[in-house]
Amino acid sequence: MTDENSATYSQIWGASRHSPGSKERVDRATKVLSAEFRGRYTPELIAEILTDPQNVLLVSNDPGREALAVVVKAGSEGQKLLLMWVSPDARREGVGSRLLRYIIQVFTTHHFLSLHCHSGLEGIYLRHGFHPLFTTDGFCYMAGPAASRDEVEHLSPPFLRTPRPAD
Repeated sequence: MTDENSATYSQIWGASRHSPGSKERVDRATKVLSAEFRGRYTPELIAEILTDPQNVLLVSNDPGREALAVVVKAGSEGQKLLLMWVSPDARREGVGSRLLRYIIQVFTTHHFLSLHCHSGLEGIYLRHGFHPLFTTDGFCYMAGPAASRDEVEHLSPPFLRTPRPAD
């Protein structure tokens, strides 16, 4: 297992910032993410998402423990962890938790992060302070990190708030 402090990530912001060196990493991430999330994200859709200068691709620099994430609208209200993936060989070694802690540290200073995941797979996010807002069509919509769901709902942008039943 890698020491938590030794994991580093490259941030690749929008296609306008792709250098020849990062293009290979962007292409690899597009291929991996579209294969992992096939049916929902095509290579063309991922490439389009990654061209927005407000969206960031995170790529682990830890050899043998490949991890990727896409944060859209990074650093602004309404930012979302769109995709997160860890190579099968690195799962259950804390690689996903390290990546999520990095995302929280770098991108949630002034804003919450929203995400959705398949229902039943939200454990990693719950452990890191995310709270379910609602579940629909087999997906759990979450926001955080925060101490409580009330805090998430109170401080989240209006489009993330869920109506509560009248008392």
